[in-house]
Amino acid sequence: MHPESTMQTAILSSIGIVSFPEYKVSRNKNVFTCRKASIYYFIFLEIEKQIDSLSTGVPAADTESWQKVWAFSKPYVLFWSKVIRASFISEIELGNLNNSNEKYRLFDADINQAQFLLDMGIPSFATGYFDNATQLGSSNSSFNLQPETNSLNLFKNNSSNSNTSLNQQSSIVHNRFEYWRRRFTACWVLTRIAEKSLKALAALGLYFEESIILRALIAQHWFKSSHIGKWYRRLTLVQMNYLISSNPNSKKEKLDSNTSITHSNDYCPNQSYIDDLYMCRETCIQGLLNPNISIFDAIHIEKRLNTLDKRIGIPEHLQLKISKKALCDPETITIYGVKANVLKKKTVNSRLLWVGLDGECCSVEQVALYYYTETRGMVAVHSESSILTSIFAFLFWDIIFYPIDGAFDTEYQNKPLDMYTECFYINRKELIDQRIQEIRDGEAIGLIHVIYNREKQRNTCTVGVNWDYSDTDLYDLCMCLGPNALAEICYYIAIDYKSHSSGVPDICAWNPSTKQAIFSEVKGPGDTLSETQKGWIDLLISSNVSVELCLVREECSEDRPSKKHKKS
Repeated sequence: MHPESTMQTAILSSIGIVSFPEYKVSRNKNVFTCRKASIYYFIFLEIEKQIDSLSTGVPAADTESWQKVWAFSKPYVLFWSKVIRASFISEIELGNLNNSNEKYRLFDADINQAQFLLDMGIPSFATGYFDNATQLGSSNSSFNLQPETNSLNLFKNNSSNSNTSLNQQSSIVHNRFEYWRRRFTACWVLTRIAEKSLKALAALGLYFEESIILRALIAQHWFKSSHIGKWYRRLTLVQMNYLISSNPNSKKEKLDSNTSITHSNDYCPNQSYIDDLYMCRETCIQGLLNPNISIFDAIHIEKRLNTLDKRIGIPEHLQLKISKKALCDPETITIYGVKANVLKKKTVNSRLLWVGLDGECCSVEQVALYYYTETRGMVAVHSESSILTSIFAFLFWDIIFYPIDGAFDTEYQNKPLDMYTECFYINRKELIDQRIQEIRDGEAIGLIHVIYNREKQRNTCTVGVNWDYSDTDLYDLCMCLGPNALAEICYYIAIDYKSHSSGVPDICAWNPSTKQAIFSEVKGPGDTLSETQKGWIDLLISSNVSVELCLVREECSEDRPSKKHKKS
């Protein structure tokens, strides 16, 4: 928060214009372990800013600009790989980073020293693992990989080593409250730089280098681990689409000059192609076995795995499957509206292209809202995520503002500092799980009633809360959803608030008389569903909540039904 906004917030709070929740402030002065740690952090923030300035707004086809981005980023990516011990062992030199500016002398530091690793942000419990570097590659060629251990055997070996598992679990428990603080370390920023470099490599067609950096990101478990599903999805895509040695349908085989062609029946001229498919398949299996990827990432990876199995020729009964087959599809309905003739007026909002019942210009969502209220006689709001995040906040109010060390540094917070990290759930797992069970037991309306009546008088500024909804609206919606569906929704929000507090269908409609609730995602011509929207639709349908994909189309003079139902 900027100083001017902090001062403004304090003044507004002191004169009663803005009210913040009541909680125990537990200010922690040890954001940085030492002065060096803070210096390293701000040095790399400055470097990241320079990279952003070079890459922002650059078209994918502008290879010259992306060359500059990669040339600037490469030394820092390699330095990051050495710090986290994901050694590339390549011919690419680190480069001369020690320019005239004294602050860059940190690169002269001995990265084998534990204190330097701590100052960079490597967790204290992990520095003991660095006696031997984690080798991601060993070859004379740049960015090469050693063959990897079979994932299934690796998984079994890790599970059987009880001492290691206990030590790792102890370390996780001990450090779970501090995980979100790692974003204030140099290594967190370096990890962001490494991740951002992927865009430059993709634009330049350097897919092999991109795959190596993706493997390095996946191999480390300490920074931005919530992105691991995204990294696995990209890695499998790169391996499958860009790193295949040869086309199996090609008549011209790419053989080494020293290769003697045998006439054995076992000879396969496309063995390198098959090997590459198996390597990609191995990556897919590793991703599916990783406990940190979401079910939606797993579904996408499994689709790629099934495609690979078909190319390789693995029998269907030997193919790896996960329990969830595919994302659920909503029922599709089509409604018709009148387009407004305002395209030539620059002063008109480009979203207001439709005519409402009152004759005024309105958005496509408003057209659908009229349909649910006027045609189907339901209570409906264009809420997107806000009505569900409001219910979540009221149900988990005391847990959100539970005293966690370092989560509340000032009196002017509307959420804990770890709210947008995966640690929000980890730090409060027992409390959240207990509350989920209480919701399943039918206690939701009572919990909302207590908090709503207490905080409504002050219109308390709280994350996710929209005070425009009446308590009756919230009670009725909870009743129509039912305790089990409401519990599933709340759990989904709790495990990843930052990602899952968006993507909810546009319109929420309910009928207290029939106890029916419907979520409707509205799409005009040319609109498609995003990944987060697909995730929410799947969750709601899996929880036995009705979801509709409402397509709004322009009314025409031809005979047509007023509403068209179609199953997706």
